[in-house]
Amino acid sequence: FLLTANSVVSAVNEASASDVQKQYLGMALCYRAMINLDMGRMYEFKKNTYTSAPELEGMTIPIIRENMTESEARNNARVSKEALIEYILGDLAKAIDFFSDEEGKSSFDRMNKTQPDLSVAYGLQARAYLWAEEYDKARTAAENALAAGNYSPLNEAQATDPTTGFNSASSNNSWMWCSSLVKEDYVVKSSLLNFISWMSSETVFGYAPAGPYRMIDARLYSRIPASDWRKKMWKAPEGVTVDQKFVPATASYAGPDNIPEYGAIKFRPGSGNPDAADPGAVCDYPFMRMEEMMLIIAEADARKGSSAGLVAFMANRNPDYVCTASGVDALVDEVFFQKRVEFWGEGINFFDYKRLGKGVTRGYVGTNHYEDARLNSVGLAPWMNFCIVRTEHNANEAVVSNPDPSDKI
Repeated sequence: FLLTANSVVSAVNEASASDVQKQYLGMALCYRAMINLDMGRMYEFKKNTYTSAPELEGMTIPIIRENMTESEARNNARVSKEALIEYILGDLAKAIDFFSDEEGKSSFDRMNKTQPDLSVAYGLQARAYLWAEEYDKARTAAENALAAGNYSPLNEAQATDPTTGFNSASSNNSWMWCSSLVKEDYVVKSSLLNFISWMSSETVFGYAPAGPYRMIDARLYSRIPASDWRKKMWKAPEGVTVDQKFVPATASYAGPDNIPEYGAIKFRPGSGNPDAADPGAVCDYPFMRMEEMMLIIAEADARKGSSAGLVAFMANRNPDYVCTASGVDALVDEVFFQKRVEFWGEGINFFDYKRLGKGVTRGYVGTNHYEDARLNSVGLAPWMNFCIVRTEHNANEAVVSNPDPSDKI
């Protein structure tokens, strides 16, 4: 991924580039920022109760620059969180410049949402500042992202539509950036190696229907009030009432009986067809949504003891919502909870668990986690400090991996 982005960056001479070439360069810089930001947060070693490596605390990944020599790449040490964030922000500052006109407004009319644009560059900037715990700057970047994109929040009808619910970027104006599969893609033809195969409970093809199904944590689900329409994105357990039960994508579908309680019905098969990868796996899936920006703003507010951003966000999710949290810690926890519900299955919440040092609780009375997965941690779970694979060290002698978290809990 990084090599591809670097190849585009190295192919464009910034000094002599045309406006169109600068737009391509801006897109490549956004992709490079995204993958560096994701890898940096995954591999960052954070202090925890279970593994100790004081010399690695705050270390992330090696920076892989375009046009590095082989000898440089083979002796390329991990850098600090601060150094990586500075590098990422540098890329994003250039992308923002390439995507902006003299008045700071967007000068790039992208073909579709698979291409990053000015709003996405600001959104990535917001993520980077959030990781840096510079909350005022994160808020400003998130506000800039929303202003640059003219987005509107996902609504209940869009999210729960059995044909397009969370598989079509064009069916809503909430998504900022996404991947889009077409029937000619190898991953679609494989029937297995695609997003819907793993995430949709309704399909006949793919991995999910073979089990284990994707399910929401029972305790998390129980905290979602019935007045919150997001509760409809999972199969309600016996005795729990929601306004709308599971609606199958097609009339021929066998029904929800084979989907377990708490099973996900958030990610629907493409074109509402669960029977075959074409068109069932032909779908979009989000990288970034405007709701993430709204909740970054909400956390920035919470850090100042205000629930304003949170209340504004929840107006689109639960008309009966009243924020009962008071005090900074309680408000931040409430934002964290709402993000867990909102971005379930989208790859966002892992980074908040790690940034905030949140523990996991999977073993409790009434749990729906499999017996061998009922692991509870006090504070940060050690496996959230991803280990760099041994083959990287074999090729790059300067890389030292994080401690092995196996069997620590």
